[in-house]
Amino acid sequence: SGANAFSGSVQNDSVSAFNLSHTGSGSQTINLESGHFDSVSVSKGILKIGSAESNGALSVSGGLFGASSAAEFASVEISGGGLAYSAETFLGGLADTITVSGKFSKTSDEKIAMDFGGLDAESLIGLTYDLLSAESYEGISQENDADEYFSAQNLHNALANFKWDGNKLTVAFAAVPEPSEAAAIFAAAILAAALARRKMR
Repeated sequence: SGANAFSGSVQNDSVSAFNLSHTGSGSQTINLESGHFDSVSVSKGILKIGSAESNGALSVSGGLFGASSAAEFASVEISGGGLAYSAETFLGGLADTITVSGKFSKTSDEKIAMDFGGLDAESLIGLTYDLLSAESYEGISQENDADEYFSAQNLHNALANFKWDGNKLTVAFAAVPEPSEAAAIFAAAILAAALARRKMR
């Protein structure tokens, strides 16, 4: 239930498999200097993994998973919860990227939560960062706006615009509209909806 960080190596061979299950409410960070996890599951709390080698399957049903600097998996399935990113790495000019050599699957009707860890992105407005890449996607159409599938959390003084760049998901930070501008946008949306309903009659 606490917050801890671990580093070291695991030895994988033909008879040893390392399967990690994160079920606690705390925040754990694991940095592998060598070796990999054959499978990782997250149902609660926050788990971050950094590894030089490619890991096996990642499944997230609750809580948050994040890469510690960078992490690679053979496949990812998200049925709940979401992905976590460290504010410090954005301010350093990078993002904690997740690379999927196979399929990234979304099996829930809800948007995937993208947690920015309390990032104050006012100084990052106009900048774009790579968040994840995958060989293929299931439950997600890259022909649709990426904002249909992902929602920002714990982000301050900026808006997050999720976009596709080939097989990569990126985020661009935009300024938060002034209250008067936001009111004008809302009024325009109401007017457009009213006109659309009138045309349908």
